[in-house]
Amino acid sequence: MAEVTNKTAPAVNLTDELFSTKQSSSCHLSVQAGLDGFSFCILDTKTNKFLVLQHFPFNGIATFNRLSEKIAGIISESELLKNNFKSVSCSVVHAKSTLVPNALFDENQKNDFLSFNFTLDADEEVRANNLRNLDAKNLFAVNLNLENTLKKFFPNVQFIHHSTSLLESTMGTFKNQPGKKMVVHVGRSQFEIAIAEGKQLLFYNSFRHQSSEDFIYYVLFVCEQLQLNPEKVDLILLGEIERSSALYEILHKYVRHIHFGERSENFEYAYKLETIPKHFYHNLFSQYLCVS
Repeated sequence: MAEVTNKTAPAVNLTDELFSTKQSSSCHLSVQAGLDGFSFCILDTKTNKFLVLQHFPFNGIATFNRLSEKIAGIISESELLKNNFKSVSCSVVHAKSTLVPNALFDENQKNDFLSFNFTLDADEEVRANNLRNLDAKNLFAVNLNLENTLKKFFPNVQFIHHSTSLLESTMGTFKNQPGKKMVVHVGRSQFEIAIAEGKQLLFYNSFRHQSSEDFIYYVLFVCEQLQLNPEKVDLILLGEIERSSALYEILHKYVRHIHFGERSENFEYAYKLETIPKHFYHNLFSQYLCVS
């Protein structure tokens, strides 16, 4: 098994020079936690402007219990995260989520709904996010060690699934645009595909990838299943994928119309955050849109 590094220095560390920890009481903290990494950004709710972004990539972390330990260490060492925030949310990154229309949803049956598609571990509980743009619930598993760790530092933390951010932003962005939109959100070891047409979500699923061949196989498979022509479909790329990457290169061989997505226009961004591509950390920056 790969060795887990003890270093907690962020690979991405962007903070507006004018930001002061004294502002934290009027700020929202958005956190994202998955086996591949831990990220957070800070939004000044008075100015509606993101001021801070940090990202810690992980290697060799195989369980959410170990992830919880790693995150606890980062938070304990962080001067930024020791402050009291107006509100806090955490999106968890994994594949255990499923969509249920509001008309069929029953709070007492949420475990049954999710268990139909996934095996729930003994240290997991099911949570539900409301999808405003879909009239549906997003059911997902939360590891209790992760939940307890974050509540220790942030008692008011609200949990969402990272796909909640993706789906809400996708449907909000394209609901008034004609034609089918294929949104592909790329992470280090998994990626998501959402296909929308107007106000309808036609498809959503999450896939694991270890190679560019895995990646393009699933993209083309979804196109085939939904009878989408790769030569004509409008594909929007989000997440940490660069034009020079092997994933982009193989995608470009098969899909003609590829566009990089952008951050939500609902917010402003400190100029230091403009130094990273606008499709990076999309779900993290969109998280505040899902906070109730």
